[in-house]
Amino acid sequence: MGRDLAQGSEVYVGDADKQTNNAKEKTFRTAGFAAFLLLGFTLWQSFLSTGNVYGWPSLLNLLRNEGVYSQKCDNRSICAERTVAFNLVFTVGSATNISGAVLCGVLVDSCGPRGGILTGLVLIMIGSLLMGFSDVESEFAWPLAYAFYGLGGMCVHLSSTSAIQALSVFIKLTTEKLSKGLVISMLVCVFSISALLFQGLMLVASHPLVTSQMISGSCDPFSVAHYH
Repeated sequence: MGRDLAQGSEVYVGDADKQTNNAKEKTFRTAGFAAFLLLGFTLWQSFLSTGNVYGWPSLLNLLRNEGVYSQKCDNRSICAERTVAFNLVFTVGSATNISGAVLCGVLVDSCGPRGGILTGLVLIMIGSLLMGFSDVESEFAWPLAYAFYGLGGMCVHLSSTSAIQALSVFIKLTTEKLSKGLVISMLVCVFSISALLFQGLMLVASHPLVTSQMISGSCDPFSVAHYH
């Protein structure tokens, strides 16, 4: 009788352990799916915000078409003074993007990846609003706006790198399908591809069915010029 009780206890304990393991496995699967969603969202927001400061050639064509710094040239579309002014805009933005890594690193350490990403996105939105509503003859609005782009993009990139490292480890534990190196390389790749954002915007703006009024009336926070 004692042996039967012992065997019954072992069966009960075994069933309980099996149910616990099944519950853990289900939880891990659900968490792994959520981690993949967060990974996809992180890559998407990186595409929209991190490296677009280096898509300057396409943005330059848009700004020229909209008459930015046109007051520097007398009845000409291109002159030395206007070229120097545009070069200053890109220099300020790219320099801020590189040197701002120190400030963004301190921000990530103190506020965490979430705070760093939110701060970066707010800076980019401020830069977009400056570009969207500044007068085309303004001397300082355009370099300042591009500086916001550069600093905000670096904050989002560093914060995303920190967040995505934790996600990659968790995904590896739950699915055993992605390695940390692969996930980091995806983020770096998206940073480079994001330079094409302004190229896509230029193609949209040059479409015959797209008018200046349609673009100026859109709610896109990444609009880059003010259309009159």
